[in-house]
Amino acid sequence: MRCSIRKQKYLKPVISSSWVAFARSKNLGIGDKIFFYRELNDEDGPSGAKYKIKVQKATKVFGAIVGYGSPVHAAI
Repeated sequence: MRCSIRKQKYLKPVISSSWVAFARSKNLGIGDKIFFYRELNDEDGPSGAKYKIKVQKATKVFGAIVGYGSPVHAAI
């Protein structure tokens, strides 16, 4: 999976098409929380930045979200 910044009008991050495969492999569903963040490595300079994902699965009872599990981290 790759994260890149658009070069034209809207300078927003874009996740590559392998996002669907990632979501399926982690059994992500409606109500799950997903956080994208960048981790910097001072030794490597700006090119040492790595993008990561933190996922919190929703805990549901009778279809209602009652809380969230412990976060799980994954590198992009």
